[in-house]
Parts: sequence; structure tokens; C-alpha cells
Amino acid sequence: MAKARSVQSGKIWQNRRTREVLWTLLKLQKVESGILVITGTKPKVEGEIGVFHGIFLTGGKINGSNEKGYAAIKRLLEVEEGNFNYYDYSEHGLADLDQSLKLRITQIINLMPNLPVSLEAAMGKNTLNRIRAMDANPGEKEEDYKVDQAVAEQLRAIDEKTMNLRALIFWGIFLIISSGLAVLFYAKH
Repeated sequence: MAKARSVQSGKIWQNRRTREVLWTLLKLQKVESGILVITGTKPKVEGEIGVFHGIFLTGGKINGSNEKGYAAIKRLLEVEEGNFNYYDYSEHGLADLDQSLKLRITQIINLMPNLPVSLEAAMGKNTLNRIRAMDANPGEKEEDYKVDQAVAEQLRAIDEKTMNLRALIFWGIFLIISSGLAVLFYAKH
């Protein structure tokens, strides 16, 4: 593979599952063609998932095997412990990870952690009809892209609201502990 810029990386563990990694991809829609590399220690697996505009999963493959497509994506997204790295391949394209799957990330997030065995079940009836319509009418692609951008904006707003709440809780706890320590220090002297 050609060299690419790493956009996001981290650990996959109890507090950050692959579901949260997919949420992160939704925020990175400026990356036209991205490759999510997952290296799992539990289960032991390594592979890549193609991502288009942070909206669609386009294909997947397991390194060192012939496993590809939805089966590879499912197996990689079931990793419980490991690492991930998201690369910007916009200048190079997705090559063999462009398997035309068009799996909406939002749909996959909604199904996790129990991803269905078949691609059709993962896509859902409405999604299959939407893809057929997109292929038949290129004008609707832009409309669907706007819908996905609106969803991403809503996710960003929720993230910003929860960030403020988390900061408020942190500083509240800090203030309470500091006050308690000051009272204890004052009482001993």
C-alpha cells in the first residue's frame, strides 16, 4: 500500500470498542477515502476496512487470509481488545477495499455489538432500496450525503454538550475534594 497520513489512532478495549471507533469516523467526513486498520489481540486478527467520506464502509479484508467483504468487516468489528489506525488515502484511493458494499456506518453502529451474519441483514431493507435508488438516480446521492452530514452535525453537537457536562463534573469533583482537603488541613493546624 502507498504511504498515507494517519488521521486517528488508539486502543480498542473495554471503554472504547469498535463501535466508538466508528463514531469517530463519522466525525471525519472530510477524509474522502480512508482505511481503518484494526489489529486485534482478542481475538487475534489483523485487517483493513475501506471507508468513504466517513459515511460508508466499502469493503474489508483480513491480512494473511482470503477473507474479505462483509465477513471480514464483521470479524474486525468484533475485536474486543487491540489497536486501530485510520489513514487518509484520498490521494491514492481504496484499491482492493473498494468492494462496492456501501454499508452505512450509522446502520452498522445501530446493529452493534450483534452484527448479523449476512450482508443483506446488515444493510436492512430500507438501505438496500436506498442503494438501488442511488445507483439509478445519481442526484439522490447528494441528498443522502446531506442527510448523513446532518446526522454528523447532530453527533458533533451531542459530543460538545457531553464534553461540557464531563468538564463540569470533573471540576465539581475537583472543587469538592480540594475543599475537603483544605478543611482537613485547617482542622489539623
